[in-house]
Amino acid sequence: MWERTEERGITLIPTFSHQGGLASKLPVAPKFEHLPQNSSEVKAMIDCASTFLAEIFFMVISFLFIGLTAQAWFEESRMRRRLNQLQAKLEQSPNENPFL
Repeated sequence: MWERTEERGITLIPTFSHQGGLASKLPVAPKFEHLPQNSSEVKAMIDCASTFLAEIFFMVISFLFIGLTAQAWFEESRMRRRLNQLQAKLEQSPNENPFL
């Protein structure tokens, strides 16, 4: 029994078990509704793709910048707290080494 079914845009054709046996369905290439007909459509598609890739690139750079800025801010605040602790320790006992 040969039936055609549509599943996610790919045409699947059931096969008989004696014809292959690996799978009951063979995928067939998807049908393209519209292919570019002239160079202006191709240029528009390339322009759209390059714009999309540029936006992705700048988003990645922005997230890296934000992440590194946040990391530097946390590191600075940690170092400032440690410096304040060492200064307080030095004021309490000026003759001892505060780093020990």
